[in-house]
Amino acid sequence: MRVDALLAAEVVTIMALSSSALLIGCGSTEETSKAEVGPLRMSGGGIGQFREAGADNSIEHYGREASREEMKQAAKVVHGYLVARAYSDWRAACSFASEGLKERVRKILEFAKKATNPDCPHAMAALARGEPPVADTRYGSTVVDAGSLRVKGDYGFLFFNAGEDGRKLIMTRQIGRWKVGGLLPTPLH
Repeated sequence: MRVDALLAAEVVTIMALSSSALLIGCGSTEETSKAEVGPLRMSGGGIGQFREAGADNSIEHYGREASREEMKQAAKVVHGYLVARAYSDWRAACSFASEGLKERVRKILEFAKKATNPDCPHAMAALARGEPPVADTRYGSTVVDAGSLRVKGDYGFLFFNAGEDGRKLIMTRQIGRWKVGGLLPTPLH
């Protein structure tokens, strides 16, 4: 699957979330600050552990395997992003997001709400209203056990285990640093 097709799928996801956010309104979910965040680990092991027999493994074959150092940097970014989202710290979440993701989020929100150029933190907060609350699942939603970073040019996919579930998240390299390129991690298959 091409990166363009994944970005198009992301737009559909963002549009669905923005529709939910508009129906829900401006209320906030109650969160407890006592909830613990999940760990960041670097188990490594490469892409083989994420391939599934009989499934479409095209993303697992994307590009080349990145160095452990690159994977570590990308995993720290993903973990920071997920923790920031879990605590509704939208300014911090935006600091981990690529310029492309910030722009897509702003444009979808502008389209859905007819807002005028909302900034990234406000746009992410509005879209998150359509997501399930994370207070009770904060630990599970922030577990990142990085296993592989597949890269091609300035795009990549971080593959990680989140508890017993494998996940992937699109990444974008900007000025030599990895940034989150997708709104949320997705299941592998």
